[in-house]
Amino acid sequence: MQRTAIIGTGKVAHDHAQAIQRLGHHVVAGCASSPESASWRAFSEKFPQADYTPLDDLLARDDIDAFVVTAAWRAMPGMLPRLLAHPKPMLLEKPIEFDAKRLAAAIDGAGAAIGNKVVGMNRRFYDPVIKLKQRLQRGGLIRAEIVVSENLENLVKRWGAEILPHVLAYSSCHILDVAQFLLGTLRPAFLHAAAAPGFEPFVNLNGALMSDEHNALVSLAINAFEPSAVGITCAFNDRTVWRLNPMEVLTVYEDYDKIEPTEEYPVRRYQPRPIRKEVVNLDFRPGFLQQMEAFLAGRRESAATPQSFLTLLEWTDAARRMGIAVAGL
Repeated sequence: MQRTAIIGTGKVAHDHAQAIQRLGHHVVAGCASSPESASWRAFSEKFPQADYTPLDDLLARDDIDAFVVTAAWRAMPGMLPRLLAHPKPMLLEKPIEFDAKRLAAAIDGAGAAIGNKVVGMNRRFYDPVIKLKQRLQRGGLIRAEIVVSENLENLVKRWGAEILPHVLAYSSCHILDVAQFLLGTLRPAFLHAAAAPGFEPFVNLNGALMSDEHNALVSLAINAFEPSAVGITCAFNDRTVWRLNPMEVLTVYEDYDKIEPTEEYPVRRYQPRPIRKEVVNLDFRPGFLQQMEAFLAGRRESAATPQSFLTLLEWTDAARRMGIAVAGL
């Protein structure tokens, strides 16, 4: 049984701690901004066995086997170089950094210790995502599509306008990381950008990417407030379409059902025929148990890493700059 500690005790820390306990491990310590903070009081009520230990002392404890870091995004960059260089395994909730150069320097400075660090991208561990990954490994991808719609109003209400330049790495990253996990590094081929009125400097991005791993074109739409079906779609040469929409549900389509005109709908329709549906297990917060189990067992094959987050950060930064340049913004 492993003894774990939690750094940062907001709401997501509760889910991680519950996952640790469900797997038969122990949450023995934690820290927050202060032992008097509301987040620590709520955490300690739910996990009374966890001792409050200041960060410096917590990182120095020999009796901790692994750490889960859920510090606020504003605090994470200042802590990150020290955390990545720490010898113990750590699961760090995203986003771990917004500046690619700083993140690259922190990864370089960590040396061999970087090998036991993972980033909390729990959607990689959804059963529907794994099923689509397995299908992609069999080959035959013709095209793919990524659609993201951002509710900027909610993000600004929660974090203020300072989040707007970072939306791709803070919020869109949930879908973009899964796309990277499924399709490999996505190279921007063409992007068009348009400002989101009233929410500058966020930029709507629409265009084409290349998945060199699958030799396939990937269409991209990242827009504010767009009433579209958000998710990832892959079409294969066996005449099937696999769609994650939402990310918790995978639907496989093959052929069409022809629906004749009716009085209420006087036009013939050709509706894609669903032949299979996979829904993520909702008994617990999706992906958290599988992610924690893999992390504590030292399995990294499906996990996001600081290096893969750096690739994503470099991609989002390049895509945004390319789009802005094309649009002359």
